[in-house]
Amino acid sequence: MSAPPPGWYPTSSDDPFVRYWTGEHWSDQTVPPGATLPPPVPGTRIAGGSPRGTVARGTLTAVSVLLVLVLGNRLADLIAGLLPIAESSREMTGDWLGLIPAALVGAPLVARVGYRPVRMLLLLIPVYNVYFLYELVWRAAYLPFADWTPRPEHAPHWVQVPHPTRPGALLYVRRS
Repeated sequence: MSAPPPGWYPTSSDDPFVRYWTGEHWSDQTVPPGATLPPPVPGTRIAGGSPRGTVARGTLTAVSVLLVLVLGNRLADLIAGLLPIAESSREMTGDWLGLIPAALVGAPLVARVGYRPVRMLLLLIPVYNVYFLYELVWRAAYLPFADWTPRPEHAPHWVQVPHPTRPGALLYVRRS
């Protein structure tokens, strides 16, 4: 029995998604049926080298987020100390002002890494904003590559290609 030709196939009977079969192996990415994603291009060379590894990407992300949070908190405390408000209100004011640097850093990344712009409001939610900022920087650390499925309106601008360092894995790069 021969293998089916390359293409998008249903993952299972109870799963509504489709997965790409390269002719030799399955891709890691799944998309909703009917999504207009081009198939992976097996012979495409990726300009700009290879994507960062998980350790390098995690380290860059953790250091970046920690730096934003620490410097943002120090700046917020400094600004709260300069405001003519009661001493009892300064700490709470500083906590709320500490959300602003995370929002300023994360807001430009939201659309670049595949989220809708309205999601930047999540950066204004205390505690959750740390997780969301980490997720944004994690994805940004992988650019110009993407290991997430592009939104349908962005899909025509991306092409799926074989991962240059992990055999069998696929990733997305912007069309040139």
